[in-house]
Amino acid sequence: MKYSKKIEKKPKFRIPFSAALLYLALIAAAVSGVTFSRYMTGTTVGDTARVAIMRDITVIETGNFDETDKWVITPGVDMIKNAVVNFEGSEMACYVFCEIKTTGWSRMNDNYGFAFSGGGESILGWAVNKNDWTFLSGNGSDNGSEAVYYRIVSANTVLQADVLADGGKITVSENITKTQLDGLPKNMQIKITATAVQYNGFSEETGAEYTEAQRALTAWEAVKNK
Repeated sequence: MKYSKKIEKKPKFRIPFSAALLYLALIAAAVSGVTFSRYMTGTTVGDTARVAIMRDITVIETGNFDETDKWVITPGVDMIKNAVVNFEGSEMACYVFCEIKTTGWSRMNDNYGFAFSGGGESILGWAVNKNDWTFLSGNGSDNGSEAVYYRIVSANTVLQADVLADGGKITVSENITKTQLDGLPKNMQIKITATAVQYNGFSEETGAEYTEAQRALTAWEAVKNK
């Protein structure tokens, strides 16, 4: 049986412009307290009630690959995979995170270098640009390695930062053999994702003794699965 219910309309009210930002701030804090932007398909993802504008963040890749994700390896000839994080900025200070997921690569003890080894020697290698990025966390397995790096970007500041060091150079050993080449994983890859999140709002639960790295890790945990 269909029925209808009469809804009494409440009178409309207007918020003074001077209080608009504060009102939005309170709403955002009540919902999640986090405003973020992630590079996925070149679009911006954020809370519906955002404190400030979070502009687009993208990762642009260039290199000497014949096709996307196609590896053409010649002994002694370096390859180029130059990835640049472009962030148009925000009205507030932000963390920018760079997440790297790899297949077939092992992360070195310094947390910036990655290598593929065969026959007990490193035959392929590259590194994250430590001048622009600070290591935050990571894990690894026999099939690949993952790591997250971050940096802080001031309010109203545009960011363009290389992800890989030396212009994206991937070093190829001149002594690489056909047997070692045949041992390369068929799905060998380097996948890079960038995320920006507001800087403020992540220190309240960590106490007065928190470090910058702990604060950044708290921010990353808040947005990494969104």
